[in-house]
Amino acid sequence: MSEVLAIIGTVFIAGGAFFSLVGGLGLVRLPDFYTRCHAAGMTDSAGAAGVLVGLCFFAEPLVVVKLLTVVAFIWLSSVVSTHALVKAAYARGVKLVNPRVRDWTVPPSARPSAVGEAPVAIPKAAKVPTLDAPGDQDDDESGEADDEEPSR
Repeated sequence: MSEVLAIIGTVFIAGGAFFSLVGGLGLVRLPDFYTRCHAAGMTDSAGAAGVLVGLCFFAEPLVVVKLLTVVAFIWLSSVVSTHALVKAAYARGVKLVNPRVRDWTVPPSARPSAVGEAPVAIPKAAKVPTLDAPGDQDDDESGEADDEEPSR
């Protein structure tokens, strides 16, 4: 039975090492800050957790509880810290590098226009009903919307 546990533990450790290696390559190879943060967050969550869970198969019961506590802490803190880091970078104005699609969070006047860029139709916002204060009634008492044609 201990041989089976050793094989399972080795598979988890190898999987965690693989995720850590791929995450490290992602930090070097990915083009911009946001995708690099994604790679770092995945490395924390999957890589470290895989290695620590793999070590649980070789440890004594009290050590297993400690290792699983560390895994839970990593899973919670990694998500929160990556989100805070990316949110702060977005608030500071860190831009995407060579985005494939248009960034709709940037106003059209601030967008650099590429040569040969096709115009993109921006959909009009739907009419949102608003709550009027008492006494602020529309002049049109017919109940019809302003942009609809009257029925015949």
